[in-house]
Amino acid sequence: MPYRENVDLEQQIEGFNSAYEKGDETWFKYFDANATIYTIGATEPFIGRAAYEDNFRNLLREQRQVDELKRNVQVMGNTAVVMQLQHVTQSQVMTVLRQSTIWKQEDGTWKIIHMHCASTGNASPVGTLRDPQAIKVLTGRIATVSAQVGVAQ
Repeated sequence: MPYRENVDLEQQIEGFNSAYEKGDETWFKYFDANATIYTIGATEPFIGRAAYEDNFRNLLREQRQVDELKRNVQVMGNTAVVMQLQHVTQSQVMTVLRQSTIWKQEDGTWKIIHMHCASTGNASPVGTLRDPQAIKVLTGRIATVSAQVGVAQ
């Protein structure tokens, strides 16, 4: 079914993206209490917002730059499927993420009931590094950022 404009949903998506970019803990409020969340590298999903928040709360706090490359939204009644392709830069590390979310509207409020994140390539440094110590630090940053964006290596 083709996308039909839904201002309330678009505002929720924008708020969700903005909170993530700012490292704002309000990001978790966009998830339903019983949401299922798949992250890269995880063999099992996080079941419930609380489990996901416990695992990623401290990692979320750092700000990041998020540029949306593509968004596709399909609304079917009180359910929406949203795919976003995002260029994420954090701690001098860049990665491209594909994020698929299923939003459900209950009592006039849209919440994420399912999320799946995938990396479309390898994380890479923002600039060129020549110093071996800087490369070692960058390797640590890539691992940290991967965890922070929900992309466990």
